Amino acid sequence: MNYKLPFNDKKLLNIQKPAQYVGSEIGIPNIDFINKDVRFAISYPDTYELGMSNNGIKIIYDRINRLPFASAERFFAPWVDFEQFLRDNKTALFSLETKSKILDFDFVGFSIQYELLFTNILNMMDLIGIPLFAKERINNDKYPIVIAGGPVATSNPIPFSPFIDLFLIGEGEEKIEEVLTLYNKLKKEKTPKITILEELSKIESIYSPIYSKEPVKRNIFMGFSNDKGAETQIAPIIDTIQNKLTIEIARGCPNKCRFCQAAITYKPYREKEPEVVIKSIDEGLKKLGASEITFSSLSSGDYSYILELTDYFTKKYSEEKISFSLPSIKVETFDTSILEKLSATRKSGLTFAIESGDIEGQLSINKPVLLSKVKEIIEYATKNGYKLMKFYFMVGLPHIENEKESIIDFIESVLKMDRKLILNVNIATFVPKPHTPYQNEAQLNLEDSISILNNIKENYKRTRVNVKIHNPYMSYIEGLIARGDERVGLAIYDIFKDGAKFCSWGDKFDYSIYERNFEKHSIKYEDYLSKRELDSKFFWDIIDSRVDREFFIKENQKSIDKQQTDSCKSECNSECSLCGSDIKKIEAKSFTISNIETEKKAQIDKSKRYRYFLKFKKSGMLKFIGHIDIIKYFERLFSLTNLDVAFTEGFNPHPKMQFGSPLPLGIESECEVLELYTHTDYDTQTLKSIINKIGHCDLMITDVRKINFIEKISLMDNIHSIEYRVYFDNSGYTSINNNLESIENGTLNYEFEKKEKKIAKNIAAAIKITEKSDKYFEIIVKKESDMPRVVELIDFITDKAWINIVKTNQFTELKDNSTIDLFLIDKIL
Repeated sequence: MNYKLPFNDKKLLNIQKPAQYVGSEIGIPNIDFINKDVRFAISYPDTYELGMSNNGIKIIYDRINRLPFASAERFFAPWVDFEQFLRDNKTALFSLETKSKILDFDFVGFSIQYELLFTNILNMMDLIGIPLFAKERINNDKYPIVIAGGPVATSNPIPFSPFIDLFLIGEGEEKIEEVLTLYNKLKKEKTPKITILEELSKIESIYSPIYSKEPVKRNIFMGFSNDKGAETQIAPIIDTIQNKLTIEIARGCPNKCRFCQAAITYKPYREKEPEVVIKSIDEGLKKLGASEITFSSLSSGDYSYILELTDYFTKKYSEEKISFSLPSIKVETFDTSILEKLSATRKSGLTFAIESGDIEGQLSINKPVLLSKVKEIIEYATKNGYKLMKFYFMVGLPHIENEKESIIDFIESVLKMDRKLILNVNIATFVPKPHTPYQNEAQLNLEDSISILNNIKENYKRTRVNVKIHNPYMSYIEGLIARGDERVGLAIYDIFKDGAKFCSWGDKFDYSIYERNFEKHSIKYEDYLSKRELDSKFFWDIIDSRVDREFFIKENQKSIDKQQTDSCKSECNSECSLCGSDIKKIEAKSFTISNIETEKKAQIDKSKRYRYFLKFKKSGMLKFIGHIDIIKYFERLFSLTNLDVAFTEGFNPHPKMQFGSPLPLGIESECEVLELYTHTDYDTQTLKSIINKIGHCDLMITDVRKINFIEKISLMDNIHSIEYRVYFDNSGYTSINNNLESIENGTLNYEFEKKEKKIAKNIAAAIKITEKSDKYFEIIVKKESDMPRVVELIDFITDKAWINIVKTNQFTELKDNSTIDLFLIDKIL
C-alpha cells in the first residue's frame, strides 16, 4: 500500500536528494504497520545514506517486524534543507513506511554509534514534537518512550540520561523482544507510563536513569552462531554509503588490542557457523540483488574458515560479477591467497589498521605488525595489479614515545618496498574509551594533537603519500562525551540550542559552538580527559561490561611493560573473568559444504550477445529518484532476476546498459528507454515477465523489443523532442489557457538564465501544443541547447500551478523532418 506524504509531494523538488524521505523501497515487509498493538520507530540519527548502511538497525527492524503484535518503521535525520522545510511548514518528523507522525508510536529508538551524533538526536526529538528532557515526559502518556542502544549507549549512557527514558545495554536481538512483550502486556492493562518505565527497568540489561541503582549488566546474544541475522532485506532506492549485502561472520574479537572498546563491548568472540553464513548469502542475494557482499567482523581474518568461505564464494559467484570485501583484517592474519579471490571480480585498494609505527608501540597496544609480513603482502599485491594501499595510525596512545617519528619511519619503509605504490594514510587522535585498559589514561591535549598531526601531514606534501588527518577538535569532543557525565549532556543541550547539528560531518562541525558552551558549563579537560588512578570510580561504573576491573588494571601494566596477551583463539585462561558455563567463546565447528561446481549455473557462451530495448515507466514516489540511482536500481534488479546480463570490461564491471536522457526529478514517465545486452536469447515477453515479477510496481517494464541492428546507437543524441502531459489546479485554468493561446499565436516570450547567461526566447518555436483541457494540457518540447529546464518552463506557463508532470513520449527525427518513437529508432537506421 502506498501512503501519502503529509504535504504536497511537489514541494520535494526544492529538496536535495528528495528520495531519501519517501520510502517505497523493494523489500519492506508486507504487514499492517499501523494496526499493530506496539509500534516502534527506529532510527540511526544521521542521513538515510548512513542509516541504511547500519547493520544493527537492520537486525532490530527485522526482529520487531517478526513479532505478531509489533511493527517497526524507520526514520532518519533530515538534511538541513528538509529540516527547514519541516519547520517552516510546521510538519512533524514522519516514518518512511506509513508516513505516520513519530509522535504516534509507542517507542522511539535511537542507535548511538558515535558520540558526535548527540546533537542530531536532540534535533530529531525536537522535530518529532516531544519534550527533550525525560523528566518532562515521564508522567505524560501521550509521548512515546525514548529508548537508546548501540556501542556508545552501552559504554557510557550517563551524558545522554537527561534525555533518554531507557537504555538497552549490549546486544539487542532477544532483549528488544522481551522489552516489547512486557510493554504490550502493561499497555493492555492500561498501566501508567511511569509504572511501565519502572517495570521495564527490572529487565536485565535495561538501564533507567531514574530507577536503576545497581550496575546494569551488558547483554550478550549467545544464539549468534546459528542466527541467520536480518531476514528482511530492504533495497535502498538511492545509493548509500555501504550499498551492499552485509553478512556478519563473527561477533566480538579474539584479539585483545588494549585501545579497542569494541573488543570489550562485543565479548566473547563468537563465530557464525559456515552453513549459516552461506545460507544467509544465498537468501540475502535473492532478496537484495547486491553486487558486493561484506563479510562483517571486527577481525575477518581470524574467522576459522575464512579461506574456505572466500574460496566457496569466489567459485560460486565470481562469474555473476558479485564480489566480496573484508572490512577489517589484521596484517598478521592476512593470507595473500585471499588477494586473488578479492580481485576476482572487482579490484580496489587494500586497507590495514597499523595504529602504532614501531614494534615497541605495537607491543604496548597488543597489536604487533611485522614489516616482513607487510612486505610479503605488498609484493604479492603489486604483482596482481594493486597500486594503492591504505594505512590507519593513531597518535596519543599511552606509554608510547616518539609516535610521530615512528609513523614516518614506517611509511618510509613501506615506500621503499615498491616505488610505484601509492599510500593513503589516515591518522587520528586516540580517544581513551570507557571499559578498556586505557579508560583511566589521559587523552592527548588539543595543542599537542594538532601539532603532531600537522607535522606528519607537512612531511608528505607532493609525494606518493596522501595524508588525511581526522579533525583533532572532533576527537576532543568525542573524548569529552565518551567519558562525560550529566553535566556534559546538559552542555550538549545548549550546544544543540546554539545551532549545532550533523557534527560528525567535517564541514558541519563548528568547534566554536562547543567551546563557548563548555566554558559556560565549566566543562574542562582536567575534569574528564586527564589521567586518573586505575582503581578510580568512573561515571560509567553503572554499566557492568562483564569484564573484571582487574583485567583492565593488569592489561594497563602489560602495556607499560610492552608485554603481549594471547588471543582468545588460544587456550582460554579466563583472565578477563567473562567466560563461564553460560557465556563462552564459540568457534565454527567445521566447513563441510561440497560439490560447489554442481550448484553453479550451466555454462554460458559469453561470446554471444543479444540486444534489447526496454521501455519502462517511472511513477509515484519513485519520480524523486535521480538518474544515477535509476542505473543502480536496474543493476540490482538484474542481479535479483539472475538474467545472463552482459557486463562491461575492466576492474569494476557493470551491466552493459544505455539510457536515454536523464529524467528530471519530480517528473513521472511512461516512455523511458533502456538498452540491455544479454548472453542468452530471451523471448521478449519472457524477459518482461522476469523483470516485472521482481521489480518495483512504480518502475515497471511496459514493452520489450529485440534489436537486430548491429551498429551502435546513441539514444540520448537521437532524441529530437519529448512529449509531456501537465496536470494543473483548475483554479489557474484561465491564466494557463491564456499562456497556451499565446504560445499558439507565437507571442509568448520567456527570459531565463543558463550557464550564467541571460537568454530571451520566443518559446513558441520550441513548443507544440497537442491537446488542452480544463485539467491538463499536452505539449511537445524540442530538445534544444538554449532551452530552460522543463520544470522551469512549465512553472512559467502555469505560474507554478501544475500538480503533476508526466513524460508521455520521446521522438527521434527522420530525414523528411517527421518524427518517430525513439523506441523504434532501429527501424529507420
